[in-house]
Amino acid sequence: MRALVTRPIEDAAPLEAALKARGIEAVVVPMMSITPAGAPPQLDGIAALLFTSANGVRAFAALSDRRDLPAFAVGPATAAALTEAGFARVETAGGNVEALAALAAERLDPKAGPLLHVAGSALAGDLAGDLKSKGFSVERAVLYQAVPIDRLPPSLVSEIEAETIDFVLLFSPRTARVFAERVRAAGLDAKMGRVTALCLSRAVADRANLRFAAKRIATRPEQAALLDLLDQAPARTLRPAAATRPAIVGGLAGLLAAAIVAAIALTTAPAWLPQPAPPDASLASRMEVLSREVAALRAAPPPAAPDLKPLADRLQALEQSVAALQSRIGEAGTADTRQLSDLSDRLAGVTQQMSALQQQMGALARTAQSDAARTAEDAGRRAGLALSAAQLAQAIAAGQPFAPSLTAVLGLTADGPTKTQLAALQPAAERGIPTVDALARRFGGVAREAKAAAVKAGAGGGWMGEIRALLSGLVTIRPTDPARGGDDTDNHLARAQAYLDSRDLAAAVAEVKALPPAATSAAARWLADAEQRLAADAALKALEAEAARGLAAGAR
Repeated sequence: MRALVTRPIEDAAPLEAALKARGIEAVVVPMMSITPAGAPPQLDGIAALLFTSANGVRAFAALSDRRDLPAFAVGPATAAALTEAGFARVETAGGNVEALAALAAERLDPKAGPLLHVAGSALAGDLAGDLKSKGFSVERAVLYQAVPIDRLPPSLVSEIEAETIDFVLLFSPRTARVFAERVRAAGLDAKMGRVTALCLSRAVADRANLRFAAKRIATRPEQAALLDLLDQAPARTLRPAAATRPAIVGGLAGLLAAAIVAAIALTTAPAWLPQPAPPDASLASRMEVLSREVAALRAAPPPAAPDLKPLADRLQALEQSVAALQSRIGEAGTADTRQLSDLSDRLAGVTQQMSALQQQMGALARTAQSDAARTAEDAGRRAGLALSAAQLAQAIAAGQPFAPSLTAVLGLTADGPTKTQLAALQPAAERGIPTVDALARRFGGVAREAKAAAVKAGAGGGWMGEIRALLSGLVTIRPTDPARGGDDTDNHLARAQAYLDSRDLAAAVAEVKALPPAATSAAARWLADAEQRLAADAALKALEAEAARGLAAGAR
């Protein structure tokens, strides 16, 4: 089973671990990102702190060192975050704003001072209103904001289109609303009919206004209760994507098609099914290598300054010569004019050598400072490029948006072919590029649509073409041996599937491009995404080589 986790990334890791322990694969796509907002809160005279989310706890802990005030948490997850942040006096409510207000009113005295509600820019419930009605003074500190995603990333669109998601976990009314709106905007609301929504509360379920297969509500508003719903769910296996059917098949043609399909279904199984592809470890391993190289670069000692000691020793010897000559000149007096003139000339020569040597030492010192500055700047650029390259590879490998990382990399990459390849990825930076896994999962449906389009085109249209297209979409029988020759649609699609199973996306793309025009047109969206993935992998490979060359040059 596979479950979509919609929580912010800061809260997703524990949930992902809990799902993994149950044998459920987590697909983590946060509907909102948490960003800091506001200044450190003023705590003079505050009697207690009220927290309605773990995000508020993290934001407060980042802005203030105060841990001495009583802290009231809306539920267990927020209480755990408070304990982890170092609060000693933590009170835990029953999981909603009403329970938090009741707990605070029971434990606190309105005369002790105002309460501070640490919150985000959007509020759920009326905590301040409930407490004010009980005689309390409540102030609000907005320390973070939850920014909803603009659109579903392509990786998730691919998952939903391929119907590989069994459950979606929804923890807040706002998250549920954002998810529903983005699903409808992507035209995927019809795909929710095979997904079960697990909702933390009735308010969450009300905002998740899509036609799910079912909505189930936790018995109490906490993560453990939501996970209980999964434990009670019947075991299910992943399903192949549903067949694409023509919108209208009427009268006798519809009955005939249904009868034929039923007979074939009773006697024949499909000759191929999309197989799950192994995880793409190449980008992750490259990111790990780059990260290690960055760490090594940071740990390396600074470049040594040039050794000026020999020059300093020579300068000292010259100074001693000058002193000796001056002494001899003083002793000579005017007794021997010729000797005095000779000593004076020698003194002038030595003094000139000293001056030249001092200038040479000064120039070397300035050069050393300049070289050190350039070396430090180059090292910083190399480290920044390697780190940004690793972050870019991570985002692209996950099918997530990568605009900030790409901007950073382009700013650190020298002009040339690599920068041109990277710049070509900018149109996809805001939405992300589907992973090879996602493309492989989508291919089953794409192959059926391509086969149906080819059959319909070959039949010349009409009702017979509709029937043949319907049959080809419902039951596809194709050879599975990729070595088998032939240029018909079935052979090209079979080879493409075999190449995808072996992670050879480029070969699969070549096979799809070799299909008849009608079939290629039906697969156009998949082809565009696949070619973007190939371009991204090629750009990352070139970037990896450039970053590695830079690190190697810095090590010499």
